[in-house]
Amino acid sequence: TQELHMLNEIGRALGSTLDPDTLFETILTEIRRLFDVNHFCVALHDTARNEVKFEVEVRNGEVIPKKSRPFGGNQMVEHLMRMRQPILIRENFTEEIRKLGLDTHDSGEGSFCGVPLLLYERPIGAMILQSPQERALDFGHLEMMRVLASEAVIALENARLFREERTKSRRLSLFNNISRNIITTLNPEEMLAKIAEELEHALDYSHVGIGLLDYSAKEIVIHAEAGHRKGALGRRLGLDGNILGRVARTGQMAVVSYAGQHSTGEPLLPGSESAIAMPIVYADQLHGVLYVETDKTSDFSQE
Repeated sequence: TQELHMLNEIGRALGSTLDPDTLFETILTEIRRLFDVNHFCVALHDTARNEVKFEVEVRNGEVIPKKSRPFGGNQMVEHLMRMRQPILIRENFTEEIRKLGLDTHDSGEGSFCGVPLLLYERPIGAMILQSPQERALDFGHLEMMRVLASEAVIALENARLFREERTKSRRLSLFNNISRNIITTLNPEEMLAKIAEELEHALDYSHVGIGLLDYSAKEIVIHAEAGHRKGALGRRLGLDGNILGRVARTGQMAVVSYAGQHSTGEPLLPGSESAIAMPIVYADQLHGVLYVETDKTSDFSQE
């Protein structure tokens, strides 16, 4: 009865937040109420990067910072996802995982309880609980982990759907504001400046700019910029050695990372780590390039 009451409380706690980081903190807090946590983790499969992301991890009672590793290999997380079935090992842990064909390095001893995280029967990750004591975990722990995993998956999906709707709403607001500025402003320079400001507020990047193509000089001239790292306004860029020139030549969007790479060209502003640039085309003619540079590493996949 006490366990059922706690699971109901956990369900309410997980359902009360739509922020993923808060959600994982709640999972850890509630799992500690249920079990004596020595080793515990919630790992998700990032399909875009094909990585396993450890959103919550506790080792020897200490919370470990978030980390990730390549997906694949003979690891327990991948095995739980492949088999889509929970696993309970009460004793002889190293020998049992060897029988499963899994890696035994840094496996330790004790008892183990792991469940896959299934969303519409599709594995998205795994939840693992481990004790240094043999026979410390039993089928009761396994059943409670299965219930907790189901609650966690529902909460994660709700958070994802909310995040998507919020992103759609933000983008719609951005498009409406930009359209309004285009319609109501007759001065091209003023219009471009307002568009850059709207992009800064909506995208939260450190530098946003708009460059127009000067066909006679075969250069791109920065006509508008926004962000807290301004400093490119009025600059003229050739069509080689920079991301804007590449986009102007090819007519294709480009994403680059400047960290440790010299072949991608030089950033417009010192300290930029990543950049994305897109052609501005009307009536099949290239007019310029819209670009974003950020002082943080980003693949811009959310935008």
